[in-house]
Amino acid sequence: MAVPYKVYITTGDRAQAGTDSNIFIELHGENVSSGRIQLPGQKQNFERGQTDEFTVNVNKQLGPLKRLTIGHDGKGLGSAWFLEKVLIVDQNQNKWTFPFHNWLDTQKGQNRCSVDLNPVDHQRGKLVTYKITVVTGNVMHAGTDARVKICLFGELGSSGDLALD
Repeated sequence: MAVPYKVYITTGDRAQAGTDSNIFIELHGENVSSGRIQLPGQKQNFERGQTDEFTVNVNKQLGPLKRLTIGHDGKGLGSAWFLEKVLIVDQNQNKWTFPFHNWLDTQKGQNRCSVDLNPVDHQRGKLVTYKITVVTGNVMHAGTDARVKICLFGELGSSGDLALD
């Protein structure tokens, strides 16, 4: 018995955020994982500021979603992709939102083409946006050209490494 899931993938609204690479997902439920699912690629998918909708059929009862793996194969010109978020809706209208707000690329963001994401807990509240201010000292050679990352920790866990753009 195939179980349908609606998958809504939002590409960020920033310069060169879109990609022509082949995108895949894997849904990880309480019971089992879906296995890797290749999403149908079309030239107009995964473009800047756009939300693309897909229906994927899984031949297993996953249970409540606990994690999402999403990524791309890095092929094509401009394969870097700024993934904003993923929304998944099951046949019973249960919803899981997986925010990312970062690049999937070997040269930008977290330097990787795939990522494991945890869903926002809709019962506890909405996604929180923080303003981070970084002040560099005024001594010689205090600056850096390195990719700077931050990890936020709280009572409910951590954010994981987030690149500061």
